Amino acid sequence: MTHTTVRPRNAEEDFPFNWLGLPASRKTLSLFDAAQTIPAFVKRPFQAAPDVPRAIVNPYYEVIVRLPTDEDPAEVPVGLVSRNYQLVQHHEVLQRAAGMLASFGIDLNEVEVNLCLTIHGERMALGLVFPRDSEYTFAVSKGDIMAMYLEFINSVDGTLRLTLRVSWLRLVCTNGLTVREVLWDYSRLHVGTEILNEFEDYLPAAVNSVATYKALFQQWMKTTVTDEAFDNWIETTVRQTWGLKAAVRAYHIARRCVDVHIEKMRRRVPVTKIPVSDKGRVTGALVGSLNIFAISQMLTWLAGDRGEFQEQLNWKIQVFEMLKKLVPKSSQSELFESPGVGVVMVH
Repeated sequence: MTHTTVRPRNAEEDFPFNWLGLPASRKTLSLFDAAQTIPAFVKRPFQAAPDVPRAIVNPYYEVIVRLPTDEDPAEVPVGLVSRNYQLVQHHEVLQRAAGMLASFGIDLNEVEVNLCLTIHGERMALGLVFPRDSEYTFAVSKGDIMAMYLEFINSVDGTLRLTLRVSWLRLVCTNGLTVREVLWDYSRLHVGTEILNEFEDYLPAAVNSVATYKALFQQWMKTTVTDEAFDNWIETTVRQTWGLKAAVRAYHIARRCVDVHIEKMRRRVPVTKIPVSDKGRVTGALVGSLNIFAISQMLTWLAGDRGEFQEQLNWKIQVFEMLKKLVPKSSQSELFESPGVGVVMVH
């Protein structure tokens, strides 16, 4: 029996970062091009090769197989799942999301797609950016726009839940704010035939819930932090949560809008005294203000700069609690909550 070995593409060039151990890539596309790029999958019996004597089918598991694509003409097994596993195709997620956007009166030709896929398409992060001239935008300043952003995370190999996150994406630097509530963070296991119907039901309510937060963002811009409070927060909260290197970078990005390289690590030295050399200006960093919004952008930029995609997601989850520690408890409700809602950051 002849076996075909899939020749790996140049992982360093085509897949510049990892996602749970697999090479991954990110592209910005139109909706049409994204639909053409996303691969399709099927479930196949889990068994030894048919020509093996007395081979039988395992009754408890099935194999997920990626079908041939334009770039790779071979079928590739990508995961082993239980027979109860509900395979949710990536392109089905895209189709449902596009239909919802159309129902909101959004011109689908104006929607930009940020598509992240692992090397064989096992995992997908699909980000849909609302058009900058729609009502679902917020002006940080002249020419600096935040647009509503729908992010869908799906896997076909059983490693991740189907998840929806609704956020605001800052177009100048792809930083954003995610308003978190029950309707915002939809997550389901791939079990049961109604998973996509439930998912579709959540979309309109999630979008409507986030659209009410423009006033909250304006309040963040007006709320400044004292130098003493900021320096103490960097030394305690950021250093203790993300480590010395991230704390040093955070300090200089917030203060000078410049990312830095640490010349010498000194564990018992304050963040402000660590010797550094400048690496370059950070796009989108806000000059001359230690307001909550500017600091949030610094943190989200650092979270999005992690080389491993899952680590990026994990860091983003921590940002909300880190930001809250910048202000007294008496101000936290006013600055970080609407009824039942918290604020998290994404990059």
